Amino acid sequence: HFADRRYDRALVDYDKALQENPGYTPALRGRAETLIVLEREPEAIAVYDQLIALQPDNAGHYANRGIARDRLDQYEQALADYVTALALDPKVGEGPGWLTRFLRNQPEKLPGIADRARYLQEQLALPPSERVLRVPELDAATARPFKK
Repeated sequence: HFADRRYDRALVDYDKALQENPGYTPALRGRAETLIVLEREPEAIAVYDQLIALQPDNAGHYANRGIARDRLDQYEQALADYVTALALDPKVGEGPGWLTRFLRNQPEKLPGIADRARYLQEQLALPPSERVLRVPELDAATARPFKK
């Protein structure tokens, strides 16, 4: 259902799987990614917290929690998650590969979390009145969950 963009139905299926096996990480990850797509970031963060407790070395969990926090304007926490993700697996910062972009019909490479982390670091170093932390047109195109 997720691949077919039937997100409400995907969420129901993930919840059913989690009722049977609450610690089933593929269902937790799918649930969290679905919540991000549905713009239910606080719930997604809670699921990523669970995933990180179960798999603390998974860079994708930190990257995606960072995306959710970034969308909620929790920039310092997002940056911390991005930095952790990059430390665990530098490849996570490269963004989607050519195949993922092809499947998304996204011909050009968009900025990844390494780019976003650098940008946040630069902006957070500026005085608050000079910061530009959100560019809605660009943010909408780049803030998609990381697949690992």
